[in-house]
Amino acid sequence: MDDSQEKWEEAEWGKHRPDFVVARVAANWATRLAEYWAERAAKEKGEQMSQQRSDNEKKLEYIRKIRIGTEFHGFMHLPREIRDMIYECRLLKGTIFMPNHRDVYDAKYNLRCMYDFHGRIYQRYEGIPHDWGHQHMISDPSTRNGLICGVSRTVQREAARIFYGRNRFVFPYGNIGFDMFYGRVDLPIYRNVGRQLRDVSYTFDMREEGWSDYYHRYSAPFRPDEEEGVAEGIIPEIFLQEMHLTRKDSLASLWEERVQDLKSWALNRLQIDFEECYCGMGCCRMVDHIVDIMVNFDRVGPWTFMPPKIIEILGWNDNIEKKMIREALETLSSDERLVEVRFVGKSKAEVRAEMRRGVAQF
Repeated sequence: MDDSQEKWEEAEWGKHRPDFVVARVAANWATRLAEYWAERAAKEKGEQMSQQRSDNEKKLEYIRKIRIGTEFHGFMHLPREIRDMIYECRLLKGTIFMPNHRDVYDAKYNLRCMYDFHGRIYQRYEGIPHDWGHQHMISDPSTRNGLICGVSRTVQREAARIFYGRNRFVFPYGNIGFDMFYGRVDLPIYRNVGRQLRDVSYTFDMREEGWSDYYHRYSAPFRPDEEEGVAEGIIPEIFLQEMHLTRKDSLASLWEERVQDLKSWALNRLQIDFEECYCGMGCCRMVDHIVDIMVNFDRVGPWTFMPPKIIEILGWNDNIEKKMIREALETLSSDERLVEVRFVGKSKAEVRAEMRRGVAQF
């Protein structure tokens, strides 16, 4: 017999000797005890998880029974006309009041944009809830329009066409270059939203400039050199005139960007409020500048698609300004599209006359 086989048989026989077994048990008792408690804990945990799974399955089965008869899984098999009718019942709100903030997830509203100097609400904000509808969405989360867009990409695409194309979107003064309107947000719902808008309301408000007189005095290029001294180098009349031109040019540059955004959308109706369309100092109207860049293409390019079919004007000053606006905007008409210019509400002159009569009667 081979030596290696003899050694193996000797070793195997040694394992069954009483002294070897006792030593092995004594040496591994702590290990075996730890293994016992670990196995017991795992078993108890498994029983708890099994019980939890059983409870969850019961709850799920209960919910399934409740929802029997309330679900419909053939929505996409309905004719497109029927689906559009369902979208309309869900998504047609009439007027959507937009926040004055670029961030998609952190909407902030500037309440100052709703009221004029006398505390009167602007016509285009009439009927808005005092809390912008937030409380209604909190009390009934199912009214949030975004839920339907999470069903599928097909439903999202069809619903977005109804929501953006059939509601009026009221923008406060300020930046309307939302990332969501130009596909700069990497989410399917925000791709080419701007091209789906059909009805937009916007205002050109002097408060958009935002800079104080101190800022303009500090940064104005016509300030005297330090060695000349303020008293020797400044003439008050020229200083005010130059500051007025600086603020006017600054505001005009901002508004050219706004008009460029409006021209990039395929609108059917565009409402423009000229109530606060003044220069940054509030001394002169700038309606002629807005109308000029809407009609001419030298400062701002042409309309990406076509001019709106209907242009509504709010807050014109008087009949002279009304005539100027109408004659200029009607030149946007062409053989392909006739542009209708409408004036809604009262002129600023009529409102001032009513206020004077009210003060006199009081």
